[in-house]
Amino acid sequence: MLGKTHMAVGIAAGIAIFQPDSVMTAAVCTAGTALGALIPDIDVGHSKSRNKVESIIGLVILITVTLATIEAAFHIGIYRQLMSNSSVVRILSGFAVFLIICGYGLSTPHRSFMHSFMAGAILTVCVYIIFPMLAEYFAVGFCSHLIIDLLNHRGEQLLFPCKKRFCLDIASSHGLINEVLFAMADVIILLYCIVNIQEKFL
Repeated sequence: MLGKTHMAVGIAAGIAIFQPDSVMTAAVCTAGTALGALIPDIDVGHSKSRNKVESIIGLVILITVTLATIEAAFHIGIYRQLMSNSSVVRILSGFAVFLIICGYGLSTPHRSFMHSFMAGAILTVCVYIIFPMLAEYFAVGFCSHLIIDLLNHRGEQLLFPCKKRFCLDIASSHGLINEVLFAMADVIILLYCIVNIQEKFL
């Protein structure tokens, strides 16, 4: 599926599962699920899809800057929450391992290691080390990516290092199902915002 679909479905899944009830949890949920939903496709870096990797990295930077801007403007407690459950050494250690795993993922074939339960578990632990509050959202975003990629005809090595690939072979990355999933996710996100923004955030 396309990156925009993965991100939208990840965010919609996070909203549906966690139903954030404050500005801080909504911001963290959005950032965590979006990151988790995008990161598996870092493994396209070895192919002609290098631009996709650059887009993912750009979106990760955008998410980080957006969270920092929201925190600076509204003081909703993201920084306080981050530092209350962590330390500089812990953050740097977790971030270093996260980058190492992503670096390894860059060198692996598409839909192999980075599309496995093993990668999801390791990266979720890294996120937990960096920012515990973000980990469950990241895990949901990552799982949403694996689930909707199962619809494609190109299998995923979910049980890496086992070489068996799994797929349902009912959709293509640019086909109708991709567009339907994107539209449905957008509707869920929009409805959540309409229903909750006045009631809970204003």
